[in-house]
Amino acid sequence: MIVTRKFKFSYPCFLLVISSCIFFACHTHNLALTSAYDPDHLEPSSIVVLPLQEAELRTRYSILLGIEPELLHDIRIYFFIDQWMGTPYLNGGTTHMGIDCSAFSQGLYREVNGLFIPRTSLLQGDIVQKKSKSSLVEGDLVFFSSGHNYIDHVGVYLGNGKFVHASTSKGVTISDLNQNWYLKNYVRGGAVK
Repeated sequence: MIVTRKFKFSYPCFLLVISSCIFFACHTHNLALTSAYDPDHLEPSSIVVLPLQEAELRTRYSILLGIEPELLHDIRIYFFIDQWMGTPYLNGGTTHMGIDCSAFSQGLYREVNGLFIPRTSLLQGDIVQKKSKSSLVEGDLVFFSSGHNYIDHVGVYLGNGKFVHASTSKGVTISDLNQNWYLKNYVRGGAVK
């Protein structure tokens, strides 16, 4: 009887300990992903898109971008965007409560490509191979300067002149490079080396 009691008492405790270990192990793993930048460190993408999700994402984003669905090459990008769309802008923010432009592009590269890129837009600008605007492809980074002599805004190019970024006024959104402010303040774009 005493053994049975101990077993009944220990079993829930055992489950609690195991579930806590799993939670903290997963949480610690996610924290490790945000560690120091290593340009040669590639991890497999953590994003898995199911066929029904893919069809829905292709339809929605092809309409938003004004392109044919088959021109969306890496559907994981759009899955990631979908998870963050509308998240408010917060300078220095890195969560769904608020995020800034460079944290958004850093997170997208980490989750979609398994690639660690620097935390700031200025440093991200240093690791791209420059391209002309007409040569930009899905996943390239685009950079802007709001009147200073340095880069202070970044987005991820999607196609047809559109890019996704964390806007100070709209949060995570899709904008057009030909809109007045972006056209005037565009610095460069390119692929991560």
